[in-house]
This record gives sequence, C-alpha cells and structure tokens, in this order.
Amino acid sequence: MRRWKGSLIVLLLTLLMAGSPVAAADDPATVLQRFTAARNSDVAGAIALLADTVRFVEGPICSPDSPCIGPAAVRPFLEQSLLLHVVVTATGAPQVSGATVRQRFEVRGDPFGPAGIERFVG
Repeated sequence: MRRWKGSLIVLLLTLLMAGSPVAAADDPATVLQRFTAARNSDVAGAIALLADTVRFVEGPICSPDSPCIGPAAVRPFLEQSLLLHVVVTATGAPQVSGATVRQRFEVRGDPFGPAGIERFVG
C-alpha cells in the first residue's frame, strides 16, 4: 500500500473553558490524550471532555475555514468516524498554548483502503 503524508489533520481544541466538566487541574495536553482515546470508541465520552466553546478542526467536515464549534457540531463528525472505523493516533508531542492544543495525528480507516492509502499522517 502507498503511504500518503501531508497536512490532512490539524486538531485544534480549546478545552478547559467555562462549562467543561473536566477538572481545572487537568492540563490541556492530558485532556487531548483522553479525548483521542475516547473518540476511537466512545463518542459520548469524547464529547463529555469538550467545552461548550470548543473549536474543532479536522478533515474536510470541520475544516480550518469552517471549524466545528461546540460539542453538538463535533458529535456528527465523531459518529461518522466511528462508523467508518477511523482510528486516530497522536504522534509526537502536543503543542500547548494556554488552553489550546495542537497535535499531529496518524489516521487509518475503511474509507482510505480502496484508494490504496494505508494511513494519513498530518
């Protein structure tokens, strides 16, 4: 299989803001790690980690030009990812600035195989 490498995924989450159930003592990088683990199997658990003001940027649905804002906007994207067996794995160290975390990811899933793509790294 071919390997495609590029900037497919940029995940920008603003977490730990008013209304988030996450304890204030949790640093944003830890919350992102918990969110990444939950999103691969538990949409409700992943959504519960998001603040009401989350800005989520990933793939074509929640693009940089039109991010998904708020948990309700992120939920359909995560549900679709789960149905398509999309698995996201963090790579490298997260970049943290205040309550904003940027992370590179490796993405694998059913939609990519027919195109001969094993994974996306971005």
